[in-house]
Amino acid sequence: MSSFERLATLSGPQHPIHAIAFSADAKYLAAVGFFGIIVWDLPASEDLKTPIERFEARKEHKFTTTTWLRFKTDVEISRHVLVVGSLDGQITALDLHEEDGVLQYTRQPASHTPPEQTVLSLDHCMFGAGRKCRGQVVASFFDRSVRSWTLSLNGDFNFVFSMQLNQSFLPKTVRIQHETRHIYVFSSKGGKRAILHPQSGTIMRSIENGCEDMSYVAMDQSKDRFVTCTGDGYQLFRTSNLCHLRTFEDSATPPVHHPCQVAFVEDGRKIVAGTDQGKVLIFDSEAGYLEQTLMYPGSKMVQTVATCTVSNDHYVAIAGSAAKKTSDVIVWQKKVQVPPSNSTRSVRLQNGDPIVFLLHRSTAKLFGYASICIILAVSALMILTKREFEITVPVIRFFELNVQKWLEQVIRATSTSQILPALARIFETNVLNRLGLQFVNGGT
Repeated sequence: MSSFERLATLSGPQHPIHAIAFSADAKYLAAVGFFGIIVWDLPASEDLKTPIERFEARKEHKFTTTTWLRFKTDVEISRHVLVVGSLDGQITALDLHEEDGVLQYTRQPASHTPPEQTVLSLDHCMFGAGRKCRGQVVASFFDRSVRSWTLSLNGDFNFVFSMQLNQSFLPKTVRIQHETRHIYVFSSKGGKRAILHPQSGTIMRSIENGCEDMSYVAMDQSKDRFVTCTGDGYQLFRTSNLCHLRTFEDSATPPVHHPCQVAFVEDGRKIVAGTDQGKVLIFDSEAGYLEQTLMYPGSKMVQTVATCTVSNDHYVAIAGSAAKKTSDVIVWQKKVQVPPSNSTRSVRLQNGDPIVFLLHRSTAKLFGYASICIILAVSALMILTKREFEITVPVIRFFELNVQKWLEQVIRATSTSQILPALARIFETNVLNRLGLQFVNGGT
């Protein structure tokens, strides 16, 4: 089984990193915090120019969260847009001009944002095709509101809706379901989750039976699951009904004391979890065991994580989140495992090596029906001739079938309703449990 290997260490700021995000093609990685914005070109391991000077003290340049949009209108026109949320409640977009490696403000900030209300979470999804390609952006704020906008290739933010939740619902995480564009909102306390309509923002469904603490949520949309960091470690739940599925624990690590980020990777098969113990944990999402530990030198606080999968590679990025320490970003890479093709392959066999055949379900059923018909035909022939048969096949060796003994068990069944169950029991005990098929070199 292959593991993630360190790809690059990107020099970070002397401040905690609050969020990191890969571009859709994994070519760029953005990090935001109260220091501003840093964007790296991953293949070159170099940071790009941004219009924001690092370590500025202005509130609008202290960022809490980020997400990448990618507009691809045709074969030649493609653009990355970085959307960021700030401490003072602003939502802004920076367009990346790849030809000169510069991020620029070319759009007006999003309208209808609550002033002086921290942006808690951001997410987006792309819809439409060609020139009609759009991105829907959703954000949650500290004033308990959730707001949404659409964004086109060249236009400004287009306001869609604003939804005010009640005071007991702090929308710590928002996620968009990419197929339906329904908006899932998770409260940091009280085990609450709401689903909002993508155009009106009205609450379509609300559930309040989740775990008490949900500081950060990552969704596996294809399998109706989400994972969250709680006071008891990392918990996996069913998204539709908040049913608890599994708890992920590392026996060598104390319970997580600070809210840490989590993410799915490898098509949901693995879960990446930040810690306050100087390492990031990778769990198998199905079996629940700890598969790999990614160490982070120089800092205990490694709460910030991000993942991305492209055609040939899986990526994991981890970042330091401790104050007054250098917060580098470490990127790890793992090759996508290509499943074996269905083409015929020659295999060299040693004496005594068994051959296992993988059959399609319909083929297996047909084989089973044919076997039962053969048994019934042999039984009928035995009745007519009052003989026992020994069946041998030159290459495939069968054990001797004492058909008369089987028939006696069937005859003991006194009604038609009992004959079929009797046949089933006989076939199971005398065939399935005893039959062995093996290629024998030149033998009979």
